[in-house]
Amino acid sequence: MRSLIAAIAACLVMSVGPAAVAADEAGSDDVAAGLLAHRAVYDIALGDASSSADISSVSGRLVFEVTGAPCEGFTVNSRFVTRIDDQDGGRRVTDLRSSTHESGDGDRFQFLSRTFVGQRLQQEAKGSASQEDDGISVELSQPEEATFRMRGDVLFPTQHLIRVIEAARANQRILEADLYDGSDDGRQMYTTTAVIGGESDAPVGEADDRLSEAVGATRHWPVSLSYFDLSAGEAGELTPVYTLQFQLYENGVSRALTLDYGNFSLTGTLVELDRLPKTSCN
Repeated sequence: MRSLIAAIAACLVMSVGPAAVAADEAGSDDVAAGLLAHRAVYDIALGDASSSADISSVSGRLVFEVTGAPCEGFTVNSRFVTRIDDQDGGRRVTDLRSSTHESGDGDRFQFLSRTFVGQRLQQEAKGSASQEDDGISVELSQPEEATFRMRGDVLFPTQHLIRVIEAARANQRILEADLYDGSDDGRQMYTTTAVIGGESDAPVGEADDRLSEAVGATRHWPVSLSYFDLSAGEAGELTPVYTLQFQLYENGVSRALTLDYGNFSLTGTLVELDRLPKTSCN
């Protein structure tokens, strides 16, 4: 489930294809400065599931904190606990803990993630990546030491988020990007496609004055963000590994999450949001 946190973090906090809006440095700075430092709590539940998924119920909670500013970079600390019951009555409890830091200019990225199953450490990934002239350079220390390059115009999560908000502001409906977030032992790069709907200021979800006040912003857009693994080498039309749908606010907060894995989906409902102190870059 590392991919779930990475995807949501990318929504909170491409190379840009021909259909995407070109990045503007002043606009990027404006979006980055407007990102809200906050602690968000989502209740996770099962949406739909086919019989092939062998899932009868899912419950869980995602908690993460987004802090930082353009002058010092952005940090996302996450914890995601799920309880998945199968159709034979078995239960699997997974606890994923993740921490990332991205420089304000989007040139450097550090990550650490640990996955526990039944309170036993099952997977750990730790490393860093930096932008180079023709791609990114990645150095891993866990699960094993390795150094490699990924070619192309690759974005890290916060810069990816900034591009999505820029595109939404400009009424750009499709944005494509290659994204590196440290997923899958730090060796995975995803090609993403964001489909952005029309701007709205209508309330999202159930009426909750406290949450609405904490979110602050009212301007938001429906976004459908699909993640593709081009290394799979599929012929013909590609099927996304997963698709994340959400309402994206101008300050980086997301609500009404749906994560679609194909044969099952999860929903995420924002139940708590606390504003955190933000560093002044003056």
